Amino acid sequence: FDVRLPQRFNEVRLTIWYKKLSETKLQIGPAIDLSAWQWQLKDINYIRNEGNWQIGQTSYDLFLTQIDHNRLRFLVSSPNLADSGQEVIFKKIELEFVKKPIQNWADVIERLRDLILFSRLKFIIHLISNI
Repeated sequence: FDVRLPQRFNEVRLTIWYKKLSETKLQIGPAIDLSAWQWQLKDINYIRNEGNWQIGQTSYDLFLTQIDHNRLRFLVSSPNLADSGQEVIFKKIELEFVKKPIQNWADVIERLRDLILFSRLKFIIHLISNI
């Protein structure tokens, strides 16, 4: 699945509601390098049940992730799922994107620079795609 981002973030925290058997492996992660098929896959850490649904969480450092046209691409992986005859059912996925707090003027300048660069790149991509 893809997530469109209005700007760059430092971290993403993922919370997921799902149903699966305990022995069924489930990993999710953002793309690091799509051309080399590299992903930052992590196991989902079970937290609790909510009715019939299991709830799990994990988080990712976004420093090395690849953002393509303001999209952050995620991969859901469950090795051998088709062979096992099992299934994973998803109800909801919540993503919380986090930026480091602004603590001084240098941080303000850095944030503005990043916003301008991100917006300029978005504008250039938009111009190129409309040619």
